[in-house]
Amino acid sequence: EQTNYYSVQPLPYTEPLLTTDNAPSPNDPPWNAWLALAFWILSIALMAFVPAVLLIPYIFSKGPITDRESLIKSLGNDPTAIFIQLLGVLPAHLITLGLAYLLVTNGRKYSFTKMLGWSSGGLQWYHYLALLVAITTVVIVVSTYFPPEETTLSKMLQSSLGASILTAIFATFTAPIVEEVVYRGL
Repeated sequence: EQTNYYSVQPLPYTEPLLTTDNAPSPNDPPWNAWLALAFWILSIALMAFVPAVLLIPYIFSKGPITDRESLIKSLGNDPTAIFIQLLGVLPAHLITLGLAYLLVTNGRKYSFTKMLGWSSGGLQWYHYLALLVAITTVVIVVSTYFPPEETTLSKMLQSSLGASILTAIFATFTAPIVEEVVYRGL
Protein backbone atom coordinates (compact mmCIF):
# COMPACT_ATOMS: atom_id res chain seq x y z
CA GLU A 1 0.00 0.00 0.00
CA GLN A 2 2.84 2.39 0.80
CA THR A 3 4.50 1.68 -2.56
CA ASN A 4 1.29 2.62 -4.38
CA TYR A 5 0.96 5.83 -2.38
CA TYR A 6 4.45 7.04 -3.26
CA SER A 7 4.20 6.02 -6.90
CA VAL A 8 1.05 8.14 -7.40
CA GLN A 9 1.73 11.18 -5.20
CA PRO A 10 4.26 13.81 -6.27
CA LEU A 11 7.25 14.24 -4.07
CA PRO A 12 7.20 17.43 -2.01
CA TYR A 13 9.29 20.23 -3.54
CA THR A 14 12.19 21.56 -1.55
CA GLU A 15 14.67 24.26 -2.51
CA PRO A 16 17.91 22.72 -3.71
CA LEU A 17 20.71 23.12 -1.26
CA LEU A 18 23.73 25.16 -2.29
CA THR A 19 26.26 22.60 -3.39
CA THR A 20 29.76 23.03 -4.64
CA ASP A 21 28.42 22.62 -8.19
CA ASN A 22 26.16 25.70 -8.08
CA ALA A 23 27.86 27.84 -5.41
CA PRO A 24 29.22 31.16 -6.64
CA SER A 25 32.98 31.50 -6.88
CA PRO A 26 35.46 34.11 -8.10
CA ASN A 27 35.16 32.56 -11.57
CA ASP A 28 31.35 32.56 -11.40
CA PRO A 29 30.48 35.45 -9.04
CA PRO A 30 27.00 36.51 -7.92
CA TRP A 31 27.23 39.69 -10.09
CA ASN A 32 27.44 40.06 -13.85
CA ALA A 33 29.53 42.18 -16.22
CA TRP A 34 26.88 44.90 -16.48
CA LEU A 35 26.78 45.35 -12.72
CA ALA A 36 30.57 45.44 -12.61
CA LEU A 37 30.66 48.10 -15.35
CA ALA A 38 27.99 50.16 -13.59
CA PHE A 39 29.91 49.89 -10.34
CA TRP A 40 33.11 51.02 -12.04
CA ILE A 41 31.34 54.08 -13.43
CA LEU A 42 29.87 54.77 -9.98
CA SER A 43 33.31 54.56 -8.34
CA ILE A 44 34.70 57.10 -10.82
CA ALA A 45 31.71 59.39 -10.25
CA LEU A 46 32.21 59.20 -6.48
CA MET A 47 35.88 60.16 -6.86
CA ALA A 48 34.86 63.18 -8.94
CA PHE A 49 31.79 64.41 -7.10
CA VAL A 50 32.41 63.79 -3.38
CA PRO A 51 35.53 66.02 -3.22
CA ALA A 52 33.74 68.64 -5.34
CA VAL A 53 30.74 68.65 -3.01
CA LEU A 54 33.00 69.09 0.01
CA LEU A 55 34.70 72.01 -1.75
CA ILE A 56 31.46 73.96 -2.40
CA PRO A 57 31.20 75.57 1.08
CA TYR A 58 34.82 76.71 0.83
CA ILE A 59 34.19 78.24 -2.60
CA PHE A 60 31.23 80.24 -1.26
CA SER A 61 33.23 81.37 1.75
CA LYS A 62 35.72 83.01 -0.63
CA GLY A 63 33.10 85.54 -1.76
CA PRO A 64 31.08 86.02 -4.92
CA ILE A 65 32.12 84.06 -7.99
CA THR A 66 32.83 86.42 -10.88
CA ASP A 67 34.97 84.47 -13.33
CA ARG A 68 34.88 80.68 -13.58
CA GLU A 69 38.37 80.31 -15.09
CA SER A 70 40.06 82.47 -12.47
CA LEU A 71 38.21 80.56 -9.74
CA ILE A 72 39.44 77.21 -11.08
CA LYS A 73 42.99 78.54 -11.37
CA SER A 74 42.96 80.02 -7.86
CA LEU A 75 41.55 76.79 -6.37
CA GLY A 76 44.33 74.84 -8.06
CA ASN A 77 46.89 76.97 -6.22
CA ASP A 78 45.05 77.33 -2.90
CA PRO A 79 46.51 74.91 -0.29
CA THR A 80 43.24 74.81 1.67
CA ALA A 81 41.20 73.97 -1.43
CA ILE A 82 43.67 71.25 -2.37
CA PHE A 83 43.52 69.81 1.15
CA ILE A 84 39.69 69.81 1.14
CA GLN A 85 39.59 68.05 -2.23
CA LEU A 86 42.05 65.44 -1.00
CA LEU A 87 40.07 65.00 2.17
CA GLY A 88 37.03 64.24 0.00
CA VAL A 89 38.79 61.15 -1.31
CA LEU A 90 38.34 59.37 2.04
CA PRO A 91 34.51 59.38 2.04
CA ALA A 92 34.54 58.49 -1.67
CA HIS A 93 36.75 55.47 -0.91
CA LEU A 94 34.64 54.42 2.09
CA ILE A 95 31.37 54.69 0.14
CA THR A 96 32.91 52.71 -2.73
CA LEU A 97 34.12 49.97 -0.38
CA GLY A 98 30.77 49.80 1.43
CA LEU A 99 28.80 49.47 -1.79
CA ALA A 100 31.33 46.98 -3.16
CA TYR A 101 30.92 44.87 -0.03
CA LEU A 102 27.16 44.71 -0.58
CA LEU A 103 27.56 43.86 -4.26
CA VAL A 104 30.32 41.27 -3.83
CA THR A 105 28.63 39.49 -0.93
CA ASN A 106 25.21 39.68 -2.63
CA GLY A 107 23.71 41.35 0.43
CA ARG A 108 25.95 39.57 2.95
CA LYS A 109 25.12 36.07 1.67
CA TYR A 110 28.68 35.13 0.71
CA SER A 111 32.18 35.75 1.98
CA PHE A 112 33.74 38.96 0.65
CA THR A 113 37.26 37.57 0.41
CA LYS A 114 36.15 34.25 -1.11
CA MET A 115 34.01 35.93 -3.79
CA LEU A 116 36.99 38.12 -4.79
CA GLY A 117 39.39 35.17 -4.73
CA TRP A 118 41.63 36.80 -2.18
CA SER A 119 44.16 34.43 -0.69
CA SER A 120 47.83 34.61 0.07
CA GLY A 121 48.67 32.01 -2.55
CA GLY A 122 51.24 30.43 -0.27
CA LEU A 123 53.21 33.65 0.32
CA GLN A 124 54.54 34.30 3.79
CA TRP A 125 55.05 37.68 5.46
CA TYR A 126 58.76 37.74 4.58
CA HIS A 127 57.89 37.36 0.88
CA TYR A 128 55.92 40.60 1.10
CA LEU A 129 58.81 42.27 2.91
CA ALA A 130 61.26 41.14 0.22
CA LEU A 131 58.95 42.49 -2.49
CA LEU A 132 58.72 45.82 -0.66
CA VAL A 133 62.49 46.10 -0.41
CA ALA A 134 62.95 45.13 -4.08
CA ILE A 135 60.39 47.62 -5.35
CA THR A 136 61.78 50.40 -3.16
CA THR A 137 65.28 49.68 -4.47
CA VAL A 138 64.10 49.84 -8.09
CA VAL A 139 62.30 53.15 -7.45
CA ILE A 140 65.42 54.67 -5.86
CA VAL A 141 67.68 53.52 -8.69
CA VAL A 142 65.33 54.68 -11.43
CA SER A 143 64.68 58.07 -9.79
CA THR A 144 68.45 58.58 -9.46
CA TYR A 145 69.02 58.23 -13.20
CA PHE A 146 65.71 59.75 -14.31
CA PRO A 147 64.79 62.65 -12.00
CA PRO A 148 61.07 63.34 -11.76
CA GLU A 149 59.56 66.21 -13.72
CA GLU A 150 57.19 68.70 -12.16
CA THR A 151 53.61 67.48 -12.54
CA THR A 152 50.23 68.50 -11.22
CA LEU A 153 50.59 65.89 -8.49
CA SER A 154 54.01 67.17 -7.43
CA LYS A 155 52.64 70.73 -7.26
CA MET A 156 49.73 69.49 -5.17
CA LEU A 157 52.07 67.64 -2.80
CA GLN A 158 54.23 70.73 -2.41
CA SER A 159 51.21 72.92 -1.57
CA SER A 160 51.05 71.83 2.08
CA LEU A 161 52.24 69.25 4.55
CA GLY A 162 48.63 68.14 5.09
CA ALA A 163 48.20 67.40 1.38
CA SER A 164 51.37 65.32 1.42
CA ILE A 165 50.28 63.36 4.48
CA LEU A 166 46.78 62.70 3.10
CA THR A 167 48.20 61.59 -0.24
CA ALA A 168 50.60 59.23 1.52
CA ILE A 169 47.78 57.75 3.61
CA PHE A 170 45.53 57.24 0.59
CA ALA A 171 48.34 55.86 -1.57
CA THR A 172 49.32 53.42 1.17
CA PHE A 173 46.00 52.28 2.57
CA THR A 174 42.68 53.12 0.93
CA ALA A 175 43.60 53.49 -2.75
CA PRO A 176 45.19 50.03 -3.12
CA ILE A 177 42.22 48.36 -1.45
CA VAL A 178 39.69 50.23 -3.59
CA GLU A 179 41.73 49.50 -6.71
CA GLU A 180 41.93 45.78 -5.92
CA VAL A 181 38.21 45.54 -5.22
CA VAL A 182 36.99 47.59 -8.18
CA TYR A 183 39.52 46.82 -10.91
CA ARG A 184 40.60 43.28 -10.08
CA GLY A 185 37.74 42.01 -7.95
CA LEU A 186 34.63 43.27 -9.69
